Amino acid sequence: MTEIKDRDDQSLLGQIGRKLRRTRLNADMGQDELALHTGLSRKTIQNAEAGNNYSMETLIRILRALECMHFLDSITSPDQKSPKTNSVTQTEGRQERKRASSRCAHDLNVLQ
Repeated sequence: MTEIKDRDDQSLLGQIGRKLRRTRLNADMGQDELALHTGLSRKTIQNAEAGNNYSMETLIRILRALECMHFLDSITSPDQKSPKTNSVTQTEGRQERKRASSRCAHDLNVLQ
């Protein structure tokens, strides 16, 4: 299987959409019911499940309605001290941030 960092955006959106659909079906909830609980339209739910581009707010509303906010735990937990992702360098008496590693994508529970 291809590593997550090597996958294109559309592939990841598709995988997240399939996970959302499975989770909704496991909750024995139809798209109309989920739309009602989220305040979103049925078409927006369909688009998210189809892997079409949607907003972060849409994702959060869907996860909240499905009682699956824990899917976001790895990206919403307090930052862990890590030499690779939180290192700083001293430059002329001030701290300059280094770019974070792209490895954090491996931690997304949503994609498992």
